[in-house]
Amino acid sequence: ESIVALHCLREWWKTQTNTLPEFIVLDICCGKGYFSMFLRYLVTFFWNEEDEGTDRPKLKQIILFDKATESDINWDHIGVTNANADTGPRLELWPGTNIHDYN
Repeated sequence: ESIVALHCLREWWKTQTNTLPEFIVLDICCGKGYFSMFLRYLVTFFWNEEDEGTDRPKLKQIILFDKATESDINWDHIGVTNANADTGPRLELWPGTNIHDYN
């Protein structure tokens, strides 16, 4: 299911020139964070290189939202990814966030 969203995001991203210099992706109902992890990998190792020298904005951050908490899902891989991240967007986890509680 992540590949379709990644493809759509990349196709949109390719059309963004002369816009804001950077943007943030929100991963709503992220679960274990597969979409965000795949996106971070693609941006870090492929897309940034393809976009070098273009006016396309840079992906600054990926914020993962989920209703589940640390007691429901082990998200240690998010912290490990950020600790080993010299380049690429940072992952920020917001566990225990029910988006239906906000307007």
